[in-house]
Amino acid sequence: MLKSTVKIEGLSSSTKFGRFKSLVTHIEAIDLMNYFCVFDVPMELEGVFQTIHSRKNQGRVLAIKKSIDEGLDSISNVPHLSMTFALNGHITVKPTSGRLVEIEYDPLNSLAVDGVLSLFAIMQMLGFSHPFEKKRASKKLIEQNSVQRQELATQSVQITILYSPDDGVTQEDCIALYKLFSQRDANIYAPLNEVLLSTHAINLYVRKIADEIRLNDFGGMNPSSIRNTLSEEYITNEATMIRLVLGVLGGAAIQDKNKIESFGNSTGALSLENADSARLRICEFLGAWLKGIEPQLAAGSKGLCHSSQLWQALGLVMHHLIVKENASLKQCQKAGQILGSLDYSKSASHWEQCDVMELDATGKNYKNASGGGRAFRIGLASYLSLQL
Repeated sequence: MLKSTVKIEGLSSSTKFGRFKSLVTHIEAIDLMNYFCVFDVPMELEGVFQTIHSRKNQGRVLAIKKSIDEGLDSISNVPHLSMTFALNGHITVKPTSGRLVEIEYDPLNSLAVDGVLSLFAIMQMLGFSHPFEKKRASKKLIEQNSVQRQELATQSVQITILYSPDDGVTQEDCIALYKLFSQRDANIYAPLNEVLLSTHAINLYVRKIADEIRLNDFGGMNPSSIRNTLSEEYITNEATMIRLVLGVLGGAAIQDKNKIESFGNSTGALSLENADSARLRICEFLGAWLKGIEPQLAAGSKGLCHSSQLWQALGLVMHHLIVKENASLKQCQKAGQILGSLDYSKSASHWEQCDVMELDATGKNYKNASGGGRAFRIGLASYLSLQL
C-alpha cells in the first residue's frame, strides 16, 4: 500500500523548462514502488502499455535485463539505470541547502514518462511478474537468481522527477508528456539504428563494398539514415546496403528479420567465410549495374534507382546467383550489365510485366501493388531474375 505522501530530496533546476522543473536524485531499485506508481497506468495509456508485451518490446526488455546483469557484475561498460517520472496534483516544495530541494507529493500522482522498458525489466527481476499489476511472481521464480535480485534491490537508480510547484499540472498533462518522450525516442528504436555509424563487422563490410565499387561516383552512401529522400544526393544509405548484404547471404527471411547480430558468426549463412567469398561477386554485379544506370542518374532520374526496396531486391537476385547457383565473377558482372540496361523510371512500360507493380491513379506511373514491403521485394526480385 503506497503512503498518501512521500518526501524525496534532490538537485533541482532553478527555472522551468516548458511547464516543469526537474529534480534529479538517486534511489535504490527496491524503493521505486514506494516513491512512484509502478503498478497502475491511466486508462488512456492502458492500450499503449499492452504493446510492451509484444515480441519486439519483450526482446528489448530481455536486452535491458542482460545489460543489468552485466552492470551488476561491475565488469562491463553498460548504461547506468535511469528513468523519468512526471508528477501532477499538489506538490510541496521545500528548499534545504544550496540547490537541494525536498518535494512532498502523492506517489499515486506519478507517471513513468521515460525509461518505461527499464522499469519493466527492473520490476520483473525484483520478483514482480508484471510491473503494472501488483502480482508477485511464483515462489520458484523468486527463488531463482536470489543473489542477483538482492544486488539489484540495493542498486542505485538515477531518477529525474518533472514537477510544477504551481499545482497546475494534471494527469492529462503527464500523459501528453509521456507521448512526447515516446515520439522523441522513436528514432532510437528505428530498424538498424543500433548499427548505424558503428564499427560492427557488417558496417565495415558494406563500407568496403562501397569503396570498391566507387559508390561515391554515383551519389554515395548516406551513413546516417535508414531511408533516402528525393532531395538528397545519395543513391542509397548504409542501412539499405546492410539489408542488401543480408539478402545476398541469407535470402529473404534473414533480410526481412535484419539478422545483423548473426553476421560474422563462425558458422551459418552469415559467416565471415561466406561473406568474404561473396564480396567480390557482389562488387562485380553492383559495379556493372551502376555503370549501366549511370546515364539515368546523369539525367537526374529519381526513379527506382534510389529505392531501398529495389536495392534490397537486387540483394535477393544476387542470393540466387551467388548462393544458389554459385555464379562466377564473369556471370555476376554479366547479370549486373543486363539489369543495368533496364529503364528504372516509374513510367517505364516494362513494369507492366511485373506482378507486384500496377499503374497509379494517374495512369502514368507504376507503383507497388503487393500491399507490403517484403512481398514487393520478393516479387521485384523474381521479375528481375526473369530478365537474366
